[in-house]
Amino acid sequence: NDASDVVEMVEAALQRLDPQIKHYGINLTLSTCANLPCCTVDHQSGVRLIERMIATTIGIAETGEALAIEVTHHASHIIITIAQPRLIDFDMTANLVALSADQEARCVNPPALGLNFAIRLIRQMAQAVGGQFTIEARKFALILPQARDSEEKTIESG
Repeated sequence: NDASDVVEMVEAALQRLDPQIKHYGINLTLSTCANLPCCTVDHQSGVRLIERMIATTIGIAETGEALAIEVTHHASHIIITIAQPRLIDFDMTANLVALSADQEARCVNPPALGLNFAIRLIRQMAQAVGGQFTIEARKFALILPQARDSEEKTIESG
């Protein structure tokens, strides 16, 4: 399995979503840590997964909202987080996010089949490539497996 550059996948997803980001006036910032290892996810599958996560998050944001995306790594995983839009109600005990009808009306482009369906889809896509999608208190996190030969294949050298 070839190793893929996660930052390249995030940037490709952002490029594909650029018209939507501009249309809704969303201010996205991307920060990455140095010497990120590559991941084991196929480039195209990774771009689709990351694009789905970002598109869903943008869709539940308000016009002009600022959202931060961070790419880091920990142990044998690469972690992509995106801040949850301010409209989201997070239930820690149920590990669910929710939108009231009033909140949904303020979203720029809420998921057609509902937020939790969209999240289940992202979660299934992540599991299909050996990763995980988690919901934390104020952010969504996509956790991808790091390539085994990551010492030789980092963003700076590979």
